[in-house]
Amino acid sequence: MSYNIKHISFLNNDNERQIIKSINKKFKLKYVEVVDGVLKQKMFWFKAKEFVEHPRIRDRDPVLNFDNGQKMRVYQSGDSSYMIIEAASKLELHDNQSKKKPTPKKIQQKSSKNKIEDENDLWASAFDDYII
Repeated sequence: MSYNIKHISFLNNDNERQIIKSINKKFKLKYVEVVDGVLKQKMFWFKAKEFVEHPRIRDRDPVLNFDNGQKMRVYQSGDSSYMIIEAASKLELHDNQSKKKPTPKKIQQKSSKNKIEDENDLWASAFDDYII
């Protein structure tokens, strides 16, 4: 079963569904805001769970649309205080797929000078008891 979210739709101001497609497992939210009488366009990238929990989206009845054609409401009856558990788990599975795997750290090799000093310290500590 596929848990890849193809897009998330939600109701806009005209009660029509607006679709935001998944790009590299993230969702772009654009909106216009008036700051000191100047219109400013803001754009943010969110993971799936962050997107449906955003204050501008959560009260607009978001619906998950998967690659296999399945649809799922995020909140029970469109009430943003009750997230459906199955939707929450699929959101987390989708977000976990986008995490980058950590790169393994390289082991630093000691220089030959440091190896000789370490060996001398080892022998010095072994014979400390026998020094008169």
